[in-house]
Amino acid sequence: MVVDFRFVNSVEELRANIKRLPALCKEEPHFWRKLFRSHTYLLFDEEAGCFAPNKWAACWQLDTESYRYLLPAAPWWFGGQKARQEVERVCGSKHAPQPTLVGPLDVWLEGLFGKGALAGTSPSKWEFLVL
Repeated sequence: MVVDFRFVNSVEELRANIKRLPALCKEEPHFWRKLFRSHTYLLFDEEAGCFAPNKWAACWQLDTESYRYLLPAAPWWFGGQKARQEVERVCGSKHAPQPTLVGPLDVWLEGLFGKGALAGTSPSKWEFLVL
């Protein structure tokens, strides 16, 4: 499989990616629920009211199939640290713990995946970057 890959170049591209995510989550809910539960760095687009795993959102127009293909290999240019650094560079701010976003994240994910979407997940691990 050949994946057309690049990191986002602007906050507008990040927002465009994040707005696409709910539709992808509905197509493959098990896959995306697992990603939200396992990722540490999350983005929150206040305008859209949507959240996204940083590593996925950092990649311009990446679909579920391409993301699933890249995950096991996790080459250096696709690693979570590189994705976080790219997003922070584009946004001009850093991820940080924001306990006030845990409740809205839980409500948003329950809207996509049903009750208990985050059951058993420790919210203390998450760091958010707000757009």
